[in-house]
Amino acid sequence: MAAFPPILASDPAKNAAIDAQCALADGGTIEFQDAADTPLCIIALDSPAFGAAVGGVADAAGLPKGNTPILAGTIDHYVIKDAGATELWRGTVGVIGDLAPFNMYLTTNILPLAVAVAVVELKHEQVDP
Repeated sequence: MAAFPPILASDPAKNAAIDAQCALADGGTIEFQDAADTPLCIIALDSPAFGAAVGGVADAAGLPKGNTPILAGTIDHYVIKDAGATELWRGTVGVIGDLAPFNMYLTTNILPLAVAVAVVELKHEQVDP
């Protein structure tokens, strides 16, 4: 099979795609999970969960938001779920100062019990390949 060049989307097309994806997250959650996909902390999202996309990027609404962990552990990734707990998308998590590119950076990925976790900024972005 022949390889085809990537399709490049315009900003209005990116914005429409992001807005549609983000609308699915209304009233959903952000779950911080360990490498075995076990939820360590769950933070509720607003409805709407994200503002309108501009330039292919949408910002989460109502931040900062936080919650207390349900389990101690090491955060490996985050998952955005809809209001019915269906996974919509997931992203990698790194610690501030890590060299590899991650989707989300934390001050630490070691999560003890009884220490509040807060999300102060969350963006969903449509990028060209």
